Amino acid sequence: MVNVIMPKGTNFDDTKDTSDKIIKQISRINGVETVGASISGGMFGGFGPGAGNANKNSVSIYIVLDENKSYSSAEITELIREKTTDFEAEINVNDTGMDMSALSGGDITVNIRGRELDVLGKIARDIAKIIDGVEGTIEVSDGLEETTPELRIKVNKEKSNH
Repeated sequence: MVNVIMPKGTNFDDTKDTSDKIIKQISRINGVETVGASISGGMFGGFGPGAGNANKNSVSIYIVLDENKSYSSAEITELIREKTTDFEAEINVNDTGMDMSALSGGDITVNIRGRELDVLGKIARDIAKIIDGVEGTIEVSDGLEETTPELRIKVNKEKSNH
């Protein structure tokens, strides 16, 4: 796994661009089969107006190695370190577990984004149902049971003008 910490105040687009460049570098390494990433930010990032520009400064990059790789995990870790030294970010590379998902199967994570919570919930349920139907998947969750209660307030504009 590779953890990338961008400078404080870095916006989502800059974090995404940098992580894309790092992923390209890692993908070019012989023995790397798959590379995926997840971007997260501070406690207050992610919702509301301007969420796209919120502080998004942390990226987790997940790597699955080719079963027939010619390098060891430690050698690939060192190659990743060498290829990611020129980025303006703190980059931590850890080879622990790099091979684990290739051997035992890994988590399936689907991120769904949008503004309409009801539509997102329906999409999440539909996708979970499809994934649950795939042979070999276990403990499928749509993530909706992990939500916090929602309060919806609808203002009657006619009555609020009085």
